[in-house]
Amino acid sequence: MVEEPRLDDACPCLLHPRMQPAKRPAGRSQIALWMLTKFAMIFFIGALALILLGMSSREQSGLCDEQAGRVTSSVSGALVQVLSSPIEDERKVYPFETSLSVGRSDFELYTVNITKHTVGDARSIVIDVLPRSPTCKASGSIGIDSDVVVHFSGPRRYDTPEGPCLTLEPSSAKQRSYYLVVIKCSTKRWPAEQHVYLDDCTFNNPAECITLETESIAACCGWTQSASTGSQAEPQCEAEIE
Repeated sequence: MVEEPRLDDACPCLLHPRMQPAKRPAGRSQIALWMLTKFAMIFFIGALALILLGMSSREQSGLCDEQAGRVTSSVSGALVQVLSSPIEDERKVYPFETSLSVGRSDFELYTVNITKHTVGDARSIVIDVLPRSPTCKASGSIGIDSDVVVHFSGPRRYDTPEGPCLTLEPSSAKQRSYYLVVIKCSTKRWPAEQHVYLDDCTFNNPAECITLETESIAACCGWTQSASTGSQAEPQCEAEIE
């Protein structure tokens, strides 16, 4: 009786390559070379990941600067448009975005500071857009005439070493700044004075923000009638912020 050859008696060279046992490095030199190759691959992958992460961070920082600069330019443009307009009494409403888009799905919360600077006879209004990221910021300034009386209105008014400051919080969940309202008006008496009001409006409806009919503004730029005599009375106007 002739026995058929069994599979386990077959020559290893006839087995399928996947069925053959994996070869391991033999000898110290081969083991050292194998370990060196593995460490080199790990180092290369780690270095590549750091490079990609750094590029992504720089891209986000650049987008953040660009978005902050856009808000600064828009606010400055709104102020310049009102100040340079030939219209005597004017009101402009600038809406704020809730956050700055710095990527496909990345957003940056931010704050806007408006500060009145006075250096000698030079007067200016400085706008700082400050995202939460410490590496991102944008600033701009516009000059104002010496005879323009500036008023700040809103819940967040502070005195800083640079001058009086109005802080707006478009990203705040508690008391959000929905709009910056800019009003320019002139007194109705001679010599006329020009007043500029900057208001941090925390109402969703801009009609609820300050207007030319607001009592404090009408006192500067409107006429009030005396109840007893019916004659014109001098407007009682608030002093300029110092």
